[in-house]
Amino acid sequence: MAEICRRDGVSDATFYKWRSKFGGTEPSYAKRLRELEQENAKLKKLVAEAHLDMHAPKEGLHNRPRSWIGATSLATAMGRSALRTRAGVVG
Repeated sequence: MAEICRRDGVSDATFYKWRSKFGGTEPSYAKRLRELEQENAKLKKLVAEAHLDMHAPKEGLHNRPRSWIGATSLATAMGRSALRTRAGVVG
């Protein structure tokens, strides 16, 4: 087992995690579980966007373009300084 993990570039911990999650399941069940997890991620994103749309007017953000809202998410992912550099702001 260790040799197979090494060959495929998977750590022992990852193998045991997968085995505890998917061990004894049919491939069709594992595929369906993966599809449901992807659908759940999409639904969570939709709920977060709807929540933002509901609360943005209270915070004065409703007049800003959606691209600005995306830019703030980008700033979180890239770090604030990267966004300032992208926008041409110094400091």
